[in-house]
Amino acid sequence: MKSGKKIFFLFFGLILIFTISSLKTKTAFASSPTDLPFDTSVSGYITDTDNQQIYTINLKQAGRVTVKLDSYIGGVNIALEDSEGNEVFRHYVSEGNSADPGKWSDWADLEAGTYYVKVYQAGSSTGKYDLKVNYVAAHNNEIEPNDGTTQAQPIALNSQTVTGLISWNDSEDVYKVVLPKSGRVTVKLDSYIGGVNIALEDSEGNEVFRHYVSEGNSADPGKWSDWADLKSGTYYVKVYQAGSSTGQYVLSVQCPDLLPAPPTVNMVSNKSKTVTGKTVPNGTVSVKINSKVYTGKSDSKGYFSIPIPVQSNGTKLYVSVKDKMGYTSNEKVVVVVDKIPPAAPSVNTISSKSTTITGKAEPNSTVIAYVGSRTIGSAKTDKSGKYVIRITPKKTGTSIKVIAMDGSRNRSAERIVKVK
Repeated sequence: MKSGKKIFFLFFGLILIFTISSLKTKTAFASSPTDLPFDTSVSGYITDTDNQQIYTINLKQAGRVTVKLDSYIGGVNIALEDSEGNEVFRHYVSEGNSADPGKWSDWADLEAGTYYVKVYQAGSSTGKYDLKVNYVAAHNNEIEPNDGTTQAQPIALNSQTVTGLISWNDSEDVYKVVLPKSGRVTVKLDSYIGGVNIALEDSEGNEVFRHYVSEGNSADPGKWSDWADLKSGTYYVKVYQAGSSTGQYVLSVQCPDLLPAPPTVNMVSNKSKTVTGKTVPNGTVSVKINSKVYTGKSDSKGYFSIPIPVQSNGTKLYVSVKDKMGYTSNEKVVVVVDKIPPAAPSVNTISSKSTTITGKAEPNSTVIAYVGSRTIGSAKTDKSGKYVIRITPKKTGTSIKVIAMDGSRNRSAERIVKVK
């Protein structure tokens, strides 16, 4: 009897080992995952002894993943899963054969992480396939997690633009807006999503407004904005999924009522070594000239004086102020005025028979000739500074006064010549 039991258990053990071995061959996890580089086509084979291949893709940042399959198999399954085994999508690809592959592709917007592409047998069909995965980073600058009011990402009024992503595994983004005083708040959304919801709520969860923004796509955003006059307090902007649509969006929140007025700026000439004017008290004034910025403080009455290098006539200065609340005004554009007079003209000899006065002065200036207080002629200089003024002949000994005037109406010193 004991010998019979030993034979029975030995036989049962052999059957169990064979069964487990068989199951391991047929299991969906028979293949070890293979790292799959992006934008590179790989070939695989579904056989009766190797009925599934698994590929790992790693997203260092959120983006759009496109999976493409050319199947030379009568029918085959393909799936995309996250690291927890949750299915992003799954498809059955049919009608492939050795001469004419069945072509299929699908995409998903995904957060950073590890994902798996699984190609596995459908029924008894076997054969070759070509697999390729493309990836385009979203370049979103939202800060995750921002999935509710307790995790809400602060967004600065008037100065910050956020690029966000509604994805397969992140269906809502929440932003916190702090309004220090009453004002008109405008929310702007450019949506690259087929359809998405946006809402503005107060700190008690009361809805200020809510909208469905449609008809956006990756090439042409749906543009939307709305405003509300709000009291000071904390508010939340919620961008959340509508249906299954995913994609990028660009969000900004503005309240012009919070911005200080642009500074009042006194005239700046091509002789000035400071920019002066008046603005909000104790503000930080910035003067941007080309790529350089010069800063200084306004005093308790709002007056400011910012040292700058002397600038050329026509140079544009961009002057703004940041108040003690941290809000920056729009820029005041100031153009440097020419206050340097041209040099006195040179005048060639004038005789009693001369019908012209000639010489040189500042290029593109106007040269004017006088006898006493009466103008006897004028002319423009050319790009070399030469001029020709037509006159009627004057008596010998007549004093002629000649001056140059530039485009800013600065007048040179006089040049006095006597007719010979």
